[in-house]
Amino acid sequence: MKNLSTANYSRLRNSVENLVD
Repeated sequence: MKNLSTANYSRLRNSVENLVD
């Protein structure tokens, strides 16, 4: 379960970085 959460967070962060850039 924790692994899934980490992957989700990483994906969300990537999306945010894309928006910021």
